[in-house]
Amino acid sequence: MSRSMKIAAGIFAVFVLYFVGSALFRSGNDNQTNIPEGRANAVPTLEKPVPERRNNKEDVRVLVRSSAARLHPVYLSLKGRSEPDRSVLVRSETTGVVSRANAVEGGLVKLNAVLCGLDVDARQANLDEVKARFASAKLDYNATKELVEKGWKPENQEAAAKAALDAAAAAVESAEVELSKTNIRAPFAGVFEKREAEVGDFLAPGGVCGLMLDLDPLVVAVDVSEKYAGILQAGASASALLGQRAGDNVEGTVSYVASSADVATGTYRVEIALDNPNMSLPAGQSADVRIQIGEGLAHHISPALIVYSDEGRPGVRYVGPNSFVHLAMVEIVDSDQTGVWVSGLPQEANVIVQGQDYVQQGLRVEAFFEGDNS
Repeated sequence: MSRSMKIAAGIFAVFVLYFVGSALFRSGNDNQTNIPEGRANAVPTLEKPVPERRNNKEDVRVLVRSSAARLHPVYLSLKGRSEPDRSVLVRSETTGVVSRANAVEGGLVKLNAVLCGLDVDARQANLDEVKARFASAKLDYNATKELVEKGWKPENQEAAAKAALDAAAAAVESAEVELSKTNIRAPFAGVFEKREAEVGDFLAPGGVCGLMLDLDPLVVAVDVSEKYAGILQAGASASALLGQRAGDNVEGTVSYVASSADVATGTYRVEIALDNPNMSLPAGQSADVRIQIGEGLAHHISPALIVYSDEGRPGVRYVGPNSFVHLAMVEIVDSDQTGVWVSGLPQEANVIVQGQDYVQQGLRVEAFFEGDNS
């Protein structure tokens, strides 16, 4: 073999080795890029451990409490204001100057207590005069009657004497009434709220002496919609929390239900009468009123178990048959210091007490009862 052929064969061998080596290098790189990449479920931190991945087929766990409906009074809650049972402007029936004003503003007064006293003037003298005439007429009548019985006078003279006696008696009564009008008296027992006439003021017939309030019973007036106006009846049990008297509910009864609605508001006026024998409860206070409108089945639960829909309606989640979550829209019918009474749940329900905010209606869950240590 010539020297030139040997050189050509060597160059060919070098090219063959170059291409074979390149192919092997690329194959090694491809195998390296196909290695699967591992990823963590979460980045571990110092605050909490990495949670384990939950099996999608595992049911959510919730804690439930078995609740049974009980018969409970149903109340209608309303806002109102206290009012006096009667409010009267006491007026004068005659003319005169006020000479006495003993009644104290804001004080309790008895029936017929003198609120304003007017000068008697000539009224007492007039009464004395007519009383004297009555005494004279009575003597004349008795003498005439005796003479008629003996036949010494005709019977018509006895009738005339009797008429004079009756006229004198009527004059006495009229003078007594006129004199009594100088004492302007309380028409009922109550509070003398405000004095309108002071000593020295002149009062004509119809002039105001003062304002009287009757606070027993104390009336609380509320407005109800037509939905409940037909349900409420006089005599129904009621209670009211007046002003800021925390926990001091006053018991009473419905005393009046309007038969026609207010033209402006379309509501019906209802009055509740509260016993107030000492008249210690004032008028004009705001009142939270509860009126019993019946009885019904209700569950007693914690208010924390209530969830609200987008429309603001209250509801309670419970676990029904086959461990599915159900949502019952409820109505709060009453409340006390330990919870609320709601209607709308089944008569017996496993109410979710933990986890109700993390489940939805129709979701299957694994329920555990309170006190179950398994």
